[in-house]
Amino acid sequence: MAIRLIDTSTLRLTFVAERLPYAILSHTWENGSEISFQEMIAIGEDPHHPARKKSGYLKILKTCQTARSQGIPYAWVDTCCIDKTSSSELSEAINAMYHWYQDAQVCYTFLADFSSGCDLESTLPTCRWFTRGWCLQELIAPKTLLFFDAGWNSIGSKADLTSLIWQITSIDREVLVDSNLLSSVPVARRMSWAAKRETTRKEDLAYCLLGIFDINMPMLYGEGHKAFLRLQEEIIKASNDLSIFAIYKSPMRDDGYFDDQPQSYCSLFATSPSNFEDCGELVHTRTDVRWNNAFALTNKGLYFRRAEMQVDVRRGLFCLPLNCKPSGCKSAWMYLRKVGPGLYARVDAGLNTHDDGESFTEVENDVYIIREITPQVQLQLEQAEEYAIKVQSRTHSLIKALQVMQRSTSSDRWDSSRQLFLTKGEKSFGGFWKVFPNFAQNIQGSAAELPQLPSAHFYLVCGLNHSSAYSGPRAWVRLLSFKEWADLGNKFGILTNPANVEILSTKNSTAQLVFGSGLSSLLITATMQLTRSEGRPFFVLELDMKESTGTHVGTDISVG
Repeated sequence: MAIRLIDTSTLRLTFVAERLPYAILSHTWENGSEISFQEMIAIGEDPHHPARKKSGYLKILKTCQTARSQGIPYAWVDTCCIDKTSSSELSEAINAMYHWYQDAQVCYTFLADFSSGCDLESTLPTCRWFTRGWCLQELIAPKTLLFFDAGWNSIGSKADLTSLIWQITSIDREVLVDSNLLSSVPVARRMSWAAKRETTRKEDLAYCLLGIFDINMPMLYGEGHKAFLRLQEEIIKASNDLSIFAIYKSPMRDDGYFDDQPQSYCSLFATSPSNFEDCGELVHTRTDVRWNNAFALTNKGLYFRRAEMQVDVRRGLFCLPLNCKPSGCKSAWMYLRKVGPGLYARVDAGLNTHDDGESFTEVENDVYIIREITPQVQLQLEQAEEYAIKVQSRTHSLIKALQVMQRSTSSDRWDSSRQLFLTKGEKSFGGFWKVFPNFAQNIQGSAAELPQLPSAHFYLVCGLNHSSAYSGPRAWVRLLSFKEWADLGNKFGILTNPANVEILSTKNSTAQLVFGSGLSSLLITATMQLTRSEGRPFFVLELDMKESTGTHVGTDISVG
């Protein structure tokens, strides 16, 4: 594209369409002292124009003199080579700026606060230039970069000072040497380089990073922090690098599901580069990020057609691997809570690894993650847990024993991390499980050892009925042997169909079943009870399994 350059001999601005050798200036702005495009035009027409007295004009003169001494015919300076009164030209320039610095023959970095004669290693890290957002791409992009002190004396090059610059900025040495390697660095790690940098306008925290991520997008000054959200949206359109979600926040409290304080939901995206401050040593755990599952942003949230997640039962969360890891740690995860059919919300749990001792892998299809958590959405998510049905046992862990029936229309409401059904919004609800007693694990400290049984299962069914006679739904539960289930199925067809829930429905909140035969039999008791936490009503379905006394040996009995 065409670029406006300064002729280093005449100091006049000119548009050039072809690629000509030019030098480029990188510096920090001084309010009221810089030369605008209009002032540069005026100076060319009037050699005595008062703008010549500004310190910014001296920077332009020195840039052109230095370039001319090196045989470079043109120079580019951001203050005067862009007509900032034209929003279209400004937007075009910002989108092209990284490439302008990359294509320059040399970049002169002027450090106004580096006094002549100062010690390099102690003074360079204190320079304001290293704190400015725009200067990040101006450091990385140029092939050749020379540093100058306040007196325009050369103090070294990027190539000579790579190690010192790395210590100051944490930017990979390899990237400082060859900017073509930039795309191989995790997105979160690149974000961390800007974590402590500042810009005058909020929007520029996003716009100054366009080149770092090879992204183009229109400038909308006035949108505030939304600019950074737009940047992240554009990045995920171009890359499936999951590290963009490696936002390190404060660790989550180790709460249970219905503890006194609700766990904190958080929005999907970061609000600024500072959220990535601790990602400076993040590395990919896969050779190629293109091996990651595809994802896309939709009007319902971030969509994964297929997501392989770890289920953290201890904290009641789903853990989506981000296929990257902090230095010296296990993989980073995005922690999610199921809040509806196929719908998840991010939970503020940092990047800490979960407890592998109580977790298992689960593949979920058609996963949506809510994009933004506003106070209103937060309230809705808390209400989504009303009248949930939570299955538990005082004596046994049911994690491996419960198998939700996937053919049922309610299976997408099953939250395996918390062992509960989310029933909100359902006028009539039925939940179905196969229960394998052999896979129930005795809880430490419990004396309820189960006898060895054949590899068989029974059926646990529950549901909610709504009636105008009650303020809330009434819950019921039923236990069925394999034979009972088969007989009902032969008579009525697929029992998990919504139309057949009424057939299984009872008015009882307690059910019993003797499972097995002879000495190897169990008395199964299921009890449904309504309880509340923080004013939120939910049902607890208590499943008790103990050795049968022999009263019903050889029979399978379901009551109610």
